Amino acid sequence: QIMSVACAVTHAVLPKRRYLKNLGCADVLHPFYGVPQLLHMDNAREFRSLAFRKACAIHGIATEWRPLGRKHYGGHVERLIGTMMTSSVHFLPGTTMSNIIQKGDYDSAKNATMTIGEFTKWFAGEVEMYNYKEHSALKCSPAKKWEKSFKTQFGESHYQKLITDPFKFRLDFMPEKSRTVQRSGIEIFNNFYYAPEIKN
Repeated sequence: QIMSVACAVTHAVLPKRRYLKNLGCADVLHPFYGVPQLLHMDNAREFRSLAFRKACAIHGIATEWRPLGRKHYGGHVERLIGTMMTSSVHFLPGTTMSNIIQKGDYDSAKNATMTIGEFTKWFAGEVEMYNYKEHSALKCSPAKKWEKSFKTQFGESHYQKLITDPFKFRLDFMPEKSRTVQRSGIEIFNNFYYAPEIKN
């Protein structure tokens, strides 16, 4: 789970041009990236880990957790996922539906018509359509709302904080494990690493 969170944060913060090109979606528009001022999360253990909080602090990202027992605080995220699933994904041949009751006797594997790679490429296009279509609550498209958020009241543009060292950023959010220094060195994956300086 910690690795999944690290990948999600990294993907959100860094530009997506190379990723989309590798998917075969170079024509898909997704210019949304930059370091967020705040991450709002539920209380899952991976969001509370010391490593994750430390990485956020290093990069100036404030953290805020959902109050206990207040699941409705995540309603906007659940609604987005629900919209994507019920308006697009569940109409695909091979869908697994939302639960086993809805799925019934439907043979998802037998009826599937896409590989994971093909589905990822298709889904990238669906996300693009969502971002550039007017949203009922926003009264404009999510893309337009994003653009407006970087305009001052006088119409001047300011830009989000960007990452200059993507490799270091990824590394900062990767899972970590503490090791102790022994006489034989430091053990990592059943191998011992030793140097004379360890004696000091």
